[in-house]
Amino acid sequence: MILYISDLDGTLLTNAASISSISKNLINEALDNKINFTIATARTPATAVNILKDININLPVITMNGSTIYDMKTNKYLYYSTIDNKLLYPLQTLIKEEGIDAFIYCMEDNHLFVYHNKLTHPYQISFYNERNSTSYKTFIESCLPDDSQVLYFTIMDYENKVNSLYERIKDIEGLSITKYRDTYNKDIINLEIYHSSSSKGSAIKYLKNHFNFDKAVTFGDNLNDISMFQVSDECYAVENATDELKRIATNTIGSNTDDSVAHFIFEASQNLSKNC
Repeated sequence: MILYISDLDGTLLTNAASISSISKNLINEALDNKINFTIATARTPATAVNILKDININLPVITMNGSTIYDMKTNKYLYYSTIDNKLLYPLQTLIKEEGIDAFIYCMEDNHLFVYHNKLTHPYQISFYNERNSTSYKTFIESCLPDDSQVLYFTIMDYENKVNSLYERIKDIEGLSITKYRDTYNKDIINLEIYHSSSSKGSAIKYLKNHFNFDKAVTFGDNLNDISMFQVSDECYAVENATDELKRIATNTIGSNTDDSVAHFIFEASQNLSKNC
């Protein structure tokens, strides 16, 4: 069995961060034809579930760049990994020394709590405002409590500040760190920090083993998709993808604005039907 996995932002989504009606119809028809399809995204369920509400996905979705796997049918996390507590204080100290703020995602009783300082950066404020009104996670302006189960730090700031922090933390053992330019604001660099075992690639391996898939076919556009391309049997970069991702892709398909992933999935489902 083949598992098809797509990134969301810049890949399956339009430039307005939504799924077009064409893509919805194509993917749902493919799912009706028994294609195995899911998502691997940096987003949390708080925004991913709403984006996917009109897509009839039956498989769990990979969220937070592989730190979590979320089952939309049961509204529960199938899997999550946490950062070693001994790394939390030194990591927060380095972030503070660089004059950067982070959103720190923690798991408690199947719910996400997001700790942060008082927000001053306009992009962070916008990020907060777009995500604060949700039942899937709770933002708390507070220091991180002791013994928190920390999944993930996400930082969004200007390039010089993020690069400086990245150089200081990139070699810390036990951490996996991804740095990439934001899909919607090219002045902003995203820096995501999680346990060294967490990645889209490792989450795909988990799903393959859990559901006995033989093969993985993936679609992406940005540097946080590299790990899933590395574990895929076939991997396709959309036309608007970074050059780094295109270089390791099996091939390049059309852009995210042309419903290219949905067309690929639909055609694969048609071939599946013919062979049955």
